[in-house]
Order: sequence, then C-alpha cells, then structure tokens
Amino acid sequence: MTTDTSTPVTIAGNDRIIQVLDALVRRGSQGWGVRELSTALDASRTTVHRALLGLADSELAAADPAGNYSIGPRARVHAALLHRRHPLLVHAPSILETLSRTADATALVGVLGPDDDQAFVAAIREREGPMRYQFHAGAPLPLHAGAVGRAILSVTGVGVLPEELPQYTERTVTDHAVLRREIEEITVRGFALSEGQHIPLATGIAVPVRMPDGLVAAVSASRPRSEVQEAMIPDLVECVRAAARDLHEAVAASSPHPAAGVEPHPARSAVERLEKLVELLVRSPTRIPSGAALGRVLRVSSITSSRLQSSAEVAGLVLPRPDGGLTSGPLLLRWAATLGARFDVAVLAHEHLVALASTTGETVGMALYDAHTESATMAAVIEGRKRIGYTIAEGSEVPLHAGAAGKAILAFCDAAVVERVSLAPLTANTTTDVRRLRADLADITRAGSAVAGGERIPEALGIAAPIFADGVVRGSVTITIPRARADSGSVEQLLDEVRRTARRVSTLISVGPELPVG
Repeated sequence: MTTDTSTPVTIAGNDRIIQVLDALVRRGSQGWGVRELSTALDASRTTVHRALLGLADSELAAADPAGNYSIGPRARVHAALLHRRHPLLVHAPSILETLSRTADATALVGVLGPDDDQAFVAAIREREGPMRYQFHAGAPLPLHAGAVGRAILSVTGVGVLPEELPQYTERTVTDHAVLRREIEEITVRGFALSEGQHIPLATGIAVPVRMPDGLVAAVSASRPRSEVQEAMIPDLVECVRAAARDLHEAVAASSPHPAAGVEPHPARSAVERLEKLVELLVRSPTRIPSGAALGRVLRVSSITSSRLQSSAEVAGLVLPRPDGGLTSGPLLLRWAATLGARFDVAVLAHEHLVALASTTGETVGMALYDAHTESATMAAVIEGRKRIGYTIAEGSEVPLHAGAAGKAILAFCDAAVVERVSLAPLTANTTTDVRRLRADLADITRAGSAVAGGERIPEALGIAAPIFADGVVRGSVTITIPRARADSGSVEQLLDEVRRTARRVSTLISVGPELPVG
C-alpha cells in the first residue's frame, strides 16, 4: 500500500517542478511573485514556494530582494550549451540564413510544441529591410493559422486541435471540417501556403519536416503579400523544400552518442534529479539512457528514475527513442529557444562576485579570456567596503603575463599561447623572461591560484583563481589589495575565498564535456 499511495505524490512533485520552471522561462526577466505564480498554476503557495526554493538553490531560479523569482543563471547556461550541441539548433541558423537570402524572406523553423496544439519558433532569420515580422525564438505559433502550423498539421492531423479555434484575421479558418479538407490538400502537395491567415499582410510558405529524433517541424519563408505574385510561388516553394531537405539531412547525419559515466554524487532531491536529467540532455542531446540505465547514471533507484522519466515524457521534456533511449523533447528545445544561444559569464556570476566582495570587504574583479584573440578583459568589478583599495576599470585589458588575474588564466592555456605572449614591462616587477614566466605558471598550475606583487600596479598585491567551463579556462576571479595590508594569514584567507568563488562560478557554467558524435 505504501508504494501505491506515494507514487502520485512523487510524480506530482516532478510535474510541478517542471511546470514552475516552464513558467519562469516563459516570463523571462519579469519574474513571478509566489502568490501570483501559485494562482497561475492553480497550486498551493506552499508547494510553489518549495519548488522555487529548490530551483533557486540549484541556480535554476533567482530571487530578487522583493521576493520575486525569475529564471536563474544555470538555466541560461543549459540553454546556450544546447544551442551548440543539439543538431537542429546547430544547423538551423546557417540553413535559414541561406533560405532568407535566396528567397529574400524571413525564414524560420517551427517545431510542434509539448502540448501538441501549438508550435513554437525554434530558430529564425529575419529578412533584411524595413518590414519585419514580430517573431522571436520561442514564440508560439498557432497550428490552424499560418503556413508553419498547417504544414505541421499535415503530419499530425487536425485531431490535435482544440474544439474552439481563435480567429486571427478574416482569412483564418476555424471550421474543423473545412480545415481538415485543406490540410489533406497540403498533405498531397507537400507544402502549405498561407495568405494572411495568421498575419494579415503576410504570405508564408512552409514544408513539413519529420525529424529522425521524433520531433515534428516545418521550415518556412514569409514575405509581404504585396510582393508575392502567383508566378513566384513555385520558385519560393523549391527554396523552402531545399532548406527543409538540408535540415533533415544535417540532423540525420548527427549520429547519437549515448551519455556515458555516472554522476559523482547521487541526486537527492526532485530538483537535483531534474537538473541532472537536463544536464545529461545538454551533454548528449539526441540520446541518453532510459529506465534502469538512467537510474544508474543518476545514482537513484529504478523506481525513482522511472517516475522522473514518466514526468519528463508527459511534459515533453524528453521523447522516447525507438532503440529504448531518450532524446531531447520539444519543451527543452522551447526553453533553449526562448532563453537564447549566449550567456554573459560576468552577468550570471554577479551574485557570487557580490558575495565575495561582501565577505572580504575587498574590491573583486572578474577577467574573461577570449581564446580567439588570446587576450583577457576585466568584465566585471564589484567595489569593496574598505576605504583604501584599488580601482579596477571594467573593460580594461588584463595582461596575461603580469598580475595575478592574467597569470591565473595563462597558466591553464596551451603552451603555444605562452610562447606568443608579449612580455612588455609594466613595472619593475613585471616578468619579462619567458623561462621565469614558465616557472611561475608551473607554480600557479600546481597551486590552482596565483599571487603576484607589484607586477602590474606598483605596491599592489593581486590574488586570483581561474574559472573553467567544462575544463577549459574562461577567465579568473581576482582581488587586488595594497601590499602593506597583506600578511601571510590574510593572504591565505583571501586565497581560500577566491578559490571557493572561482569553483562556484566554474560549476555554474559547466555541465560536462560534449560527447563525441558519429
């Protein structure tokens, strides 16, 4: 009896956490109050608040001083990395760029959403020119109105639609019988043509794409109706068909590779388990284990992993694969599309930097490294409360060979980068001999942190630790103090705090290395 009564409670917990996270993604930076969100989700304030606290602990949510919650930095990291690893999100931008240029149109990829009665914009390339459509990645698209939705309906059928259909323009078809006949015609000819059915002044052409991972999508091109003559339509259709074919082939060529390894620590709470599941999908977007194998990876019981998998499938977070594994579902892709392909490390780490400045009283800086230019910039500065300190200018260049902030980065770069660094003297203490520099960097590598006195600023002592994204150095966290204020005890204490903050930032922006494909 115990198992029977506990099962729905556990499943409801997983479902509720996914719902809360989805609401945070949809709301963006505006945020929710606990009362407001509980009303929107028709859930108790206690349940919603507990879910928000758990998400905030994992940095999937963030709370402001007024007690409002918004999407957290960890979710933005997941989204950005999924853009770099999921085949559809990787290949769609270049294919849409070509389609937009060739058809002189706004090009987009729409994907059937997790609720089956709506699609969303997975990727978009707007047409150059004064007239633009107000679409953005993650935006909802109706299925019964517009070329994208109708192309998707030609795959799914109109049975997924609700009984009542909204009227967007005078051309919108809301009669199910009429719509069914029109969708059958689209199925036969292989493309959908919409003239003002969703947006009054737009003509859209879309071709459905049934993805090998189970996603149902469509590629479309849209132009103002006044610019599209009937004689142009066959050529536009061929452009869209070519793009749809290219997208399908690119995704199909990205062979899945199962996520390997076992989490070092078991996921103890429902929020932790959900985050570990998302991390697995980010690492291996097209195939992760399912069932008992998923439980072994997460280090939880097969019953617990089965409940999590069930909730994730119902929500559309994952889709089952024919081979028994799981792949990224439309809900995860919608989250990624909505949150975007980029994140600013300094912005995401802001609270950690503020906490370090508050704990130590010293001015804290974050230097970020650009591997393409082999240079570093002071991306963020949080002023300390102590009266005497050094002002660090945001946006200023950070020399890699002089000072703790730069050397903490350089010590973890390839040896070839060290050889190319210009050893310009900045003070009498600047290291200008490459052999001495290599020895300093070896010491920093062993210690995992750097301490440098007067190498960049006379009479200043710099203390820094590197930050990494999936094992690759991305920058450093640094504190600069007057040398006269430093003694062995205070320096060691500051080193501990700087290392701790650097580890927290590294954990925030890492999910594990990308797995090989093919």
